[in-house]
Amino acid sequence: DEALALLHAAQRLDPLSPATRLQQAYGLYWTDRYAEARETCVALLAADPGNAFARQVLGLALAALGEHAAAVEE
Repeated sequence: DEALALLHAAQRLDPLSPATRLQQAYGLYWTDRYAEARETCVALLAADPGNAFARQVLGLALAALGEHAAAVEE
């Protein structure tokens, strides 16, 4: 939770940073906050559709949420 709080603070300082948003998505995924990880990745991919790492985390989050067909598409 402390790491996620620091990532939220970093995002407030630079809200357009794709690196910060990606790290936040990873943190949310690894703390079993899959829906939040999915939403973070969706927002990141809206700004940067070619971000392969965001697609990876999105696929993992979707699979964890039981959305297997959507996960395979990612």
